[in-house]
Amino acid sequence: MTLQNHHGDTPPLLAAIARQLTTRTVLPMLASESNAARRVAAEWLTRLPVDDATQLLFRGLNAGETGCLSVLRALRHPDLELTERLRQRVLPLLKHDRLELRRATVAVIARRSPEDALLVLEDPLCRNDFEILRMLCGADDPKLVLPLLAAFGFPQRTPPPCIGLLVTATWLAENYATAPAAVEWLIRECGYCEQLVTEDVVELLSMGLAYVGSAMSASGPADKWAERVRALSWQLIPDAADAVLRDGVPLNLHDPIDEALFLAAVRDTDRMQFAIARAGVPAELNRYQTEAVPVCFHTPTRHVRRLFLTDPATMADELSVDANARNQFVLDYARVVLESIPERKIAADRALRTRWYQSAKQLSALPPRSRVLGDFQPSPRNSKLSPCAQSVCWLAEAAGVNAVPLTRWLAECEQRWSKFAVPIGIELQIPNADPNLFGAWKEALPALGIPSPDRPEFGGTLEAAFRPAKSFHALLLAPLLLQRQQLISREPAQEMTMHISLQGDLGPAARTLAFPQLFIHPSQRLRNRPDSAMTRVMSKGLVHRNGDVEQLGSLLAFDSAAVRTELRMFRMFGNIVHQRLVILPTYIDDIVATHVIGSAMLSKCVACQAIVEEYRQQIELETARLSPEFSRLLNSNFYESTGDPRDEVLLRTLPIFRAWSDVRKVVRERNLHDELETLFSQLRAQHLSQLADHLAVAHGLDLAQDLDQIQQISVT
Repeated sequence: MTLQNHHGDTPPLLAAIARQLTTRTVLPMLASESNAARRVAAEWLTRLPVDDATQLLFRGLNAGETGCLSVLRALRHPDLELTERLRQRVLPLLKHDRLELRRATVAVIARRSPEDALLVLEDPLCRNDFEILRMLCGADDPKLVLPLLAAFGFPQRTPPPCIGLLVTATWLAENYATAPAAVEWLIRECGYCEQLVTEDVVELLSMGLAYVGSAMSASGPADKWAERVRALSWQLIPDAADAVLRDGVPLNLHDPIDEALFLAAVRDTDRMQFAIARAGVPAELNRYQTEAVPVCFHTPTRHVRRLFLTDPATMADELSVDANARNQFVLDYARVVLESIPERKIAADRALRTRWYQSAKQLSALPPRSRVLGDFQPSPRNSKLSPCAQSVCWLAEAAGVNAVPLTRWLAECEQRWSKFAVPIGIELQIPNADPNLFGAWKEALPALGIPSPDRPEFGGTLEAAFRPAKSFHALLLAPLLLQRQQLISREPAQEMTMHISLQGDLGPAARTLAFPQLFIHPSQRLRNRPDSAMTRVMSKGLVHRNGDVEQLGSLLAFDSAAVRTELRMFRMFGNIVHQRLVILPTYIDDIVATHVIGSAMLSKCVACQAIVEEYRQQIELETARLSPEFSRLLNSNFYESTGDPRDEVLLRTLPIFRAWSDVRKVVRERNLHDELETLFSQLRAQHLSQLADHLAVAHGLDLAQDLDQIQQISVT
């Protein structure tokens, strides 16, 4: 798959693959090592008529072992019909000499054709493969329980916990009389009961109760208990955070029976959600790349109690949850634990903490943002300020700073610089925000005019996306004010990703800004990170064109540009000094240099263009003096991207990333980090100084004076 060169638009690699799929190319793409490419190919097949898709898949099954493996992976997709013709072609593969093919066949049977699972156990090769037996535990057919127990070697050998995936309460009751030893072992090990298994226990299991507590007996109102479990299960569905109690009775964990019914509801809900996830797209074809994993319905009760009773009690203490509200907190906490997709679980955890943090202080009745902004109300919007400058002034007000002189100064700076500079914005990704205040800040930032897109895939990173400014001045103050407000304040020393956007299309000239920045202010923490750690960065590329331009109302041509050019390789550093986090001033150099040089690139000023052209030539000259890997990187297409934030295989296919990887290897082997940082920092500073001199003479813009004033403001 080839991408256009740096003179043309470059679609993400994954999008290019999707557009070029045909009946001729789809099978090779199914055989790709790339999870994302396989996903795209399988989705393409699901849109074909059934007969056409069957014919293609049949062709793949007859195309050797590689073709077989790729088709077997695809057949796990729930939207690809497993026709009888395909099924009859797949089943003989159970006897194939290659273990990987046998296992891939069992994976299809377990997910798409569980009625054929007993055929697997009849084959000696499959029956003696522990991994195949584990896979059959996901076939969702209780008839397999006893045959699988025998295959695992029970009772001489202990089966793995996954055997519990097949067990149900009613099956245990039905089979207790014929296989008491095996069923009693399953009742205990799979968490259906902790006590002695009696006739009462068996009868309650026969009614479908997934857990029987010691206080329960068959003489009790079992039908009411079953209704109670269903009502609690309804509230445990993750999307039902605001569900009303169907039976009108709040949870009472001080009542042993209600506690037991809660544990039964937890197990029932987990089973239901696992069944839904299992019926969906498998991990090999899923953008989340996470297989459906049960939380607790197959595990001993001690594990369930820890997850849903002990752990939430610990968090309730941490969050100072009011004693009278702890039963409801346990329900809310359980929803988080039952969330199976890691990204969603992180978001759910943040939402839980936002809702319950310091509820004992009656803060839960106030908007979450009040926990970080108090009763602050922003002043009326000033029409002379850009959106970013206005947000910075509101941030200053919220921090207790007199914003009147700041407003006046920023308005004056923007008025002067907007005659030369293109609009600029930044995005800060803050990795160590207080999780208990995460949701409060997610609400507070937009209230201050600062969008905060969700980034759950980044492990709870909090993003502050400052809208465009007419000059760099407000952007230099923004991180300091976030620190003053203690959004950026937590230990340990941290590195924050920073993206800088310039309004307008820089085209190939973007490399003049992007290439030196790969060596200026490098990350110490990520110096030796593996290439695979760059998957998220390269999903959009080192440089990316965005179409979401916010016009600022200027008459300048670049202010009506259709795109903004996002440079995505900057970092902001915070060090611990005297037990407090201090933001290092390196970000100031990066923002100012990028804004001034980038604006000069887009300017019609001949002198500005000449300085920028000299800068480009000097970069090429100095790069040519290094090893050839550096020139290959400089001449790469900086707009290349994969389109998928997780796929390492796609990453390795990008020419620019291969060039960057080669350069990183040379830098590490020759220990060139400091030398290159000095070289390109000085080169950038030299041409920024030339531009500053020209701006002072020809445009009336005193960069040095403005930076001095910024320093005075930041100190005070």
